[in-house]
Amino acid sequence: MPLKFFSDGTMNASLTVGIVLLLPGAAPAPARGAELQVRGFLDQVSEAKVIPRSQPAGVKPLGATQVPQDVDLVLMAKWSLNYLAGTITVDRDFESSYGNWPLKYPPFSMAGDNIAGGDTECRNDLAFVLMREMSGIDAGLDIQKGVRQRLLKRYHASGLFLPVNGDTDVIWATTWLAPPPSIEWEGKPIKITYRAELDFCVLEPYVRFFEVTGDAGMLAVAKGLADGRLDGLAKGHDTSHMHSMMHGVEPLAHLGAVTGEARYLDWAEARLKETEPFRTDYGWVAAVRDAGFSSPKISETCALADVMQTAIFLARGGRTAYWDFVERAMRNYLPQEQFFIDETFKTLWAQANSTNPEALVKGLGLVRRMEGGFFCRTDPEDRWSIGTLSLEGCCPPTGMTGLHLGWKSIVTKTPAGVFINLALNTDTPAARVVSFLPDQGRVTVVAKEAATYNLRVPGFAPRERAEAWRGGKKVRLAWNGDYVHFASVQPGEELTVTYPLVGFVQKMKRGGTDYTIQWKGNEVASVSPKGRVWPLFEKVPFPTPPYPGQLGPVQKQSRN
Repeated sequence: MPLKFFSDGTMNASLTVGIVLLLPGAAPAPARGAELQVRGFLDQVSEAKVIPRSQPAGVKPLGATQVPQDVDLVLMAKWSLNYLAGTITVDRDFESSYGNWPLKYPPFSMAGDNIAGGDTECRNDLAFVLMREMSGIDAGLDIQKGVRQRLLKRYHASGLFLPVNGDTDVIWATTWLAPPPSIEWEGKPIKITYRAELDFCVLEPYVRFFEVTGDAGMLAVAKGLADGRLDGLAKGHDTSHMHSMMHGVEPLAHLGAVTGEARYLDWAEARLKETEPFRTDYGWVAAVRDAGFSSPKISETCALADVMQTAIFLARGGRTAYWDFVERAMRNYLPQEQFFIDETFKTLWAQANSTNPEALVKGLGLVRRMEGGFFCRTDPEDRWSIGTLSLEGCCPPTGMTGLHLGWKSIVTKTPAGVFINLALNTDTPAARVVSFLPDQGRVTVVAKEAATYNLRVPGFAPRERAEAWRGGKKVRLAWNGDYVHFASVQPGEELTVTYPLVGFVQKMKRGGTDYTIQWKGNEVASVSPKGRVWPLFEKVPFPTPPYPGQLGPVQKQSRN
């Protein structure tokens, strides 16, 4: 009985291998000659087996069911606030830090950071808002307000951001605008740093403004900018730097999602496909899309956030297979690369600071303020990259924006009904979602309003073996694309979809290294070769530690 693994039209590999294993109590096996389909992976997969007892034979109400521990996105957001508040120097007027190197002493800038002034501060300001919405806690609220007030002082009456020094990256802090090299205001010149490859970052605020307000003027500006890019009028805007490139792609995908115009989605999807040789299915994204780059194994979390957001908008535009990549990044790479102090780090810290008595006594107290930030650079298998550990100030807050948009996308509400796009736990005004992954292929939704509900079945799952349950009773499957459709749902009803998990092996080559990834559905079980210094995927799934609460504000003088 052959198994075929193939692309769904958005990816790029096919292979025929294996034998189907039957699940006790699961749905009937496919008829002889039918094929089990594992969709949506970048590189070839093989050795697939249905995991025994991974699809429940019956469905009990949530109140009578032991729910397994799954990835905790809210806990990750709480820790993110620890990083955001912890790395601000209060007595320097709430200054942020770009130069974040956990093994150095001090590990983040406490005496001035020129890059942070036009880059990290505005990213931190946004991340504070998003992580506070996710976490629901008020930790660091006073520091957040201080960061905002600091930023407001730097905005000029012209609407531009005043540079901290001559080469500050002002383009980020001016909503990614690409103005002339300088302008004159009231007889005084304002110097502006310009980078052509960031020009189309300006598109995103117009799209967001239209999405929120419906303002036709803003839509016209957005479409004018986008049409110029599609018509090839823009020159010098493409770059091998993944973050710079994708930060200008994501807005066009967003425009396609809100307008439904395929030409914008097609263009963004084509640009995303160009990145496939330089990223993985579990979320690692190379910093540079250049096979000849001197350090081809290093990632950049900024780039992952851009890829995630592009995938989300493509999925919202009807290309729903991209939801699987978003879920895999949130299940695998983001939890694995959130920074926490463990025994491995303590050993690395002691080695790096062995000749500095002050660092050995006081340093780890400062490092604890960085816990919850996302690494800037990792190798596909190791947190240790280019000879050190990095939390440079662009990546932690930008990773948080990707985490937030993924979290907001678990449940979406449209005129066509409520859609459950990702098998991740959340509680929203429209639905409570309870995942039984990674142990069982079960997602249960508690409806909170009268509506039609649609629960997506992931691409790895054999659709012919999916089952639907309503109020604990099995019901006939009704498909709406990749979603199981439930009509005329009333508040309080429990809706469940079950499916078997599939384990398989994936081979890939990234940065000149051959890797073997063991998958369990959308969850990475292992990566080989194993990292040699501080391996990723040593603990699967990654156990995010309990959140202890906010540390006090950092003072430059004390360093405690």
